[in-house]
Amino acid sequence: MTFLYFIALMIVSLMERNIRKNMAEQGVEKLPILPNGMNTKKPTWNNLNYFFKNVHLSMVEKQDKIIQTVTKGVTQLHEFVLKLLGVPPSVYAAIQDRWWLFKNSELGQNLNST
Repeated sequence: MTFLYFIALMIVSLMERNIRKNMAEQGVEKLPILPNGMNTKKPTWNNLNYFFKNVHLSMVEKQDKIIQTVTKGVTQLHEFVLKLLGVPPSVYAAIQDRWWLFKNSELGQNLNST
């Protein structure tokens, strides 16, 4: 369990380092990601977690078929922060395609057949 905690802390540290490095490279001094739109010079994991708390994925299903998927709450500032993190905005399109459910994918079929 301690090892998993260490891995999680390492990932969080790398995310914080990456966003700060990219902010410096692009000349971004502050980001308004704190509560009430306040700025921070050194974004932390908690700041980022708070900033993305209002991003939601809504899916409407009927008879095991997805009728509609909508990602709500992604603003231009969210996309900019994702760019600073090195995460492509297309990650939200992948979420809408239900990438985490293997039952309908080729990968899931290949895993089940072995």
